[in-house]
Amino acid sequence: GESSGDMGRVITAYRKFKFFGLYDLDTTPLYVLNARRVEDGSTFQQEFLLEGETGNLKYTAGFFYLNLKNIQRPVATFGAPGPGNIDRFSVQETNSYAAYAQFTYALTDALNLSAGARYTIDETSIDGQFVSTTGFPGGAGQVVARADSSFRVEKPTWRFAVDYKLTPDILAYGSVSRGFKSGAYNNSSITAEPTRPEILDAYELGLKTELLDRSVRFNITSFLYDYKDLQIGAISLPNVLLVNAATAKVKGLEFELAAAPKLGEGTLNVASTLALLDAKYKSFPNAPYFLPNPFTSVPPGFTCTVPSSAAGGGNTPWSFRASGKRMVR
Repeated sequence: GESSGDMGRVITAYRKFKFFGLYDLDTTPLYVLNARRVEDGSTFQQEFLLEGETGNLKYTAGFFYLNLKNIQRPVATFGAPGPGNIDRFSVQETNSYAAYAQFTYALTDALNLSAGARYTIDETSIDGQFVSTTGFPGGAGQVVARADSSFRVEKPTWRFAVDYKLTPDILAYGSVSRGFKSGAYNNSSITAEPTRPEILDAYELGLKTELLDRSVRFNITSFLYDYKDLQIGAISLPNVLLVNAATAKVKGLEFELAAAPKLGEGTLNVASTLALLDAKYKSFPNAPYFLPNPFTSVPPGFTCTVPSSAAGGGNTPWSFRASGKRMVR
């Protein structure tokens, strides 16, 4: 629910979810490796927000709290006899606290300057165990992995922006900002180290226009995103793990055109968008790669645990240096 006054707002939200799914991980007609995913969890969010204006200054400030809980009950892999027959039980919980403020000052009727900052504290914990099931070497009931750990992240983020009305119908703007995505544990590999926070420095320049008596809107934005410790999903059979990919850079242009011509009768709305992207890893020295079997040698620049494979099917995990390669998102 939400309640508000002239200067302040209180926002409270609660969500609960459940999930059930069945998967054929080997993607063949054979009974090799399958998965059953049973999960539930909840989120609780509380925010206190203050907004106001004094003279030429507008401001927003507040406090934010989020509790996120995810429970695996369990996520199970099963199939032909082998090490993949495991029930994965875990509870991962995050408590996030933040304080923030943003100020916008009108230097003139056409020119605005904005500055904002946020300080976030994230506390994440995991408690879980992996238990073998029928078909696992040595039998069912073995605890093959156990985790009970936590970590804490504290990060300041910020934003600076300027906008200027070239005419009453044309606005030019620019901004520079820093954001972050907190680290997390992998529920499918609970003993692995949590991912590091992903840091994004973003730079934007653009124009927003409303032309021909506001019947045509044309916007253009150019941007540069500079990532550090980019988080991506990587296949590590039978799991997909969240890993850090060092650094990456995304450059782009976006165009938006919308028209609503005035008609004598009825309405007509036409809209189109175009995006141009150049997204590459700046540094990703050990990117995962899977090569179909069989193969006779390891190509230059690739690393593999075996020099060749005569297997008639499946894939062999490799790694390679993906620096300068296009991003997979």
